[in-house]
Amino acid sequence: MALTIDNLPNQLATLMASIKQPAKAYLVGGCVRDALLGHPVHDYDIEVYGMPMEKLLKHLQSRGRTDAVGKSFGVIKWSPKPGETYDIALPRKEINTDTGHRGFSVHADPFLPLEAACERRDFTINAMAFDLVANELIDLHHGQEDLASGQLRFLHVGSVQDDPTRVIRAARYAARLGFQLAEESSKQIRST
Repeated sequence: MALTIDNLPNQLATLMASIKQPAKAYLVGGCVRDALLGHPVHDYDIEVYGMPMEKLLKHLQSRGRTDAVGKSFGVIKWSPKPGETYDIALPRKEINTDTGHRGFSVHADPFLPLEAACERRDFTINAMAFDLVANELIDLHHGQEDLASGQLRFLHVGSVQDDPTRVIRAARYAARLGFQLAEESSKQIRST
């Protein structure tokens, strides 16, 4: 499946088209991965750059119901109509404060560069973004190559030490997608 505005649910396409420069909206993470694999996309994640939280919240409220359940870390649940909900997020970075999957401090920053926001992802195949306006895939960590070769690769050395639950996520992705764990990622798991 190609990623285009025509492939998005109508309400989501309308929202993404309504975000104008200097702000910019990207499809990110699993929806990009699944679309590139030709899998049906059921869960769309959008990151909005260049628009502070309060302005984004107002923009979304004028187009549907909002639940700022994750407002403290930059995530708003947006429902343009009953039964249809999307996660709209500001870019954010996670800073290790301790070990484990809860040992992070999350900082939402609408002006964080896309490159820095992609750094927080777990696997290369989840670190891609898609710009619908420019019809451009942004793949700073070679996730598309890993998709093509069926490799599951941690984005960072030390990923497992930072968050041991990534081992479970790796197993789940490997089973679901039929991918093999990249050798360096396998070594990370064995060394913990």
